[in-house]
Amino acid sequence: MIDAAALSKLTFPLRYHEYSARDAALYAICAGMGVTDPRREDELHYVIVGSDQRTLPTMVTAVAWDDQWVHQIGVDVPGVLHTAQAIRMHRPIPVSARLISRRRIGRVEDRGAERGAVISLVSEIFDVETGALLADTELVILARNDGGFSPSAVRPGQRLDEEPGRPPDVVDITPTSRSLALQYRLLGDDNPLHAIPTAALKSGFKHPILHGLCMLAIACKHVTCSALGGDTRSIRSIEARFSGEVYPGETLQTSIWKDGENLLFTTVALERGRTVLKGGRVRTDGVHSLPDRSRADVATSGTDK
Repeated sequence: MIDAAALSKLTFPLRYHEYSARDAALYAICAGMGVTDPRREDELHYVIVGSDQRTLPTMVTAVAWDDQWVHQIGVDVPGVLHTAQAIRMHRPIPVSARLISRRRIGRVEDRGAERGAVISLVSEIFDVETGALLADTELVILARNDGGFSPSAVRPGQRLDEEPGRPPDVVDITPTSRSLALQYRLLGDDNPLHAIPTAALKSGFKHPILHGLCMLAIACKHVTCSALGGDTRSIRSIEARFSGEVYPGETLQTSIWKDGENLLFTTVALERGRTVLKGGRVRTDGVHSLPDRSRADVATSGTDK
């Protein structure tokens, strides 16, 4: 049974990470850069290794990935789902670097025996060479089989992730390949749920599913290319809730709304009409005028669907 007081005091050792410019390019390809049209210069900056190479802010969740902490908090690991992710940027993510992460338990909430427990891991991620804080993140899990540890369980409040009551300002679409989860796991998240059919079945899915953080990467790519002119430097934070699974080979469509200096978004797996990201929000230093047309009519050729 979860001991919330003990979890709040749990300490983790510092964790080191190292990645190359080729890893950054692989991440960008997994995010959909260059997938629908490899001639787009705003996307090539992310996938071609060289002096002009750029990175997506969500990449920090891949290059500083660590899931071993879940095995240290006394929960039923097969019952764990990654349900939300938040990233706050302090400096741009380098194309290649050695990083160090400092981690602690954030939230511990009992939703009751039938609803599980919500636990979050808060990480601060630093550049080893400069000592600069690059980003802090919050990874939220639902431990489905570990609720009921508190006499006063928390009742979930109303989620503030409803779409605006108007059509989106811009829409972007990316088809995913059937091998995408196998590609993304090369970045470090080798959870068998995303690769081995029997593991997926045991977790209640008919096939291996796409990593939630890969879904978020694709949504970040949509926002970057459709609303920010291919430039991520104005992004200060990004967050979203994972509301459904994606099967590799499905097409992801992100609807984006301008909301002051923020951008709101939701992402849908088109073939099943399933909303897979809700409550998406990108905070920026200022959003330029959005394009008059969407990229929803992009070609889907060249994928191995």
